[in-house]
Amino acid sequence: MGGPSGIKLSRTERRKLSRFLTQTKDSKSYRAALGVLLRAQGKGADEVGITLGVTRKQVFDWCREFRENGIEALQLQKPPG
Repeated sequence: MGGPSGIKLSRTERRKLSRFLTQTKDSKSYRAALGVLLRAQGKGADEVGITLGVTRKQVFDWCREFRENGIEALQLQKPPG
């Protein structure tokens, strides 16, 4: 299967991500938040990627962005202009 997920979430972070999942209307943001939650539950990046239809690199990117910038990093960014 694989080693530890490499991402640990506090109870507050889990709650915020779960709330975000119920409130977001953007499918990409939803997948990113769900991917982080699944990784925190111990699912492997390959398994999460298959489940969500993305590459394992994308799963790692979501987790890195979340660790570095919090939930805001998972929200859809509107293009400039």
